[in-house]
Amino acid sequence: MRDPIAKKLDRCLINGNWQVLFPTSDYSFEAPEFLDHAPCHIKLFTPPPDYGTRPFKFFNLFCKHPSFLDSVTEAWLNGGEESTTLKSFCYKLKSLKRPLKTLLKENYSDIEQRCAAAKDNLKSTQLQSLHDPSTSNLVIEKTAREAWLRLCLAEESFFRQKSRIKWLAEGDFNTTFFHLVTKLRNASNVVKNLNRLDGTRVESSKEIHEFAVGYYSDLLGTIQGEICPELADYLNELPLPRCTTAH
Repeated sequence: MRDPIAKKLDRCLINGNWQVLFPTSDYSFEAPEFLDHAPCHIKLFTPPPDYGTRPFKFFNLFCKHPSFLDSVTEAWLNGGEESTTLKSFCYKLKSLKRPLKTLLKENYSDIEQRCAAAKDNLKSTQLQSLHDPSTSNLVIEKTAREAWLRLCLAEESFFRQKSRIKWLAEGDFNTTFFHLVTKLRNASNVVKNLNRLDGTRVESSKEIHEFAVGYYSDLLGTIQGEICPELADYLNELPLPRCTTAH
């Protein structure tokens, strides 16, 4: 056979409802054997990858919490009065992680469940106000509504940031759309398997990690040519910017 031309005939298509019901689903095409088309093997549920310890991420919803500025100010002052070197400045930034993580855990952890519980509580207080429209019940209903609205806005901000959608107005309760886009992004960013040069497949997280490290170590780990011996001395003599209280 000379200069063969191959075309991909087989596809696996899903919609948004499928992604919501089976967010960890996966598929693979098997050997066609005597058929013209390759059979598609669909897995509805696959174990989630083990990412290990995830790095800290700043969420915009932090800024809307009443105690945000006080927590940041206290942690920043506890890290020292001035940041005159990059090392001390990094230490100050690192000291902010603990109070912000505590703020997230105490107020916004399991944000979907918190929002659903606040909605149920609002419905309960509304029914109570309908049966007994007293001043105390109306005050309770108002408080429940404010709590539910605050959590809804936080939930929308959370999924908006994770979905990285920037062209929709914030505060329009596009939470369902943001949540779906987040699931699609998570599904597309997951590496579930890799193929070796011999055709075998790597599927476990540990094997994928080792295979990727080995591949790029062979590709980028060797040094070709000579290294400038004066480069290290030149870098050590470079003037570094200094941070002061004015900055």
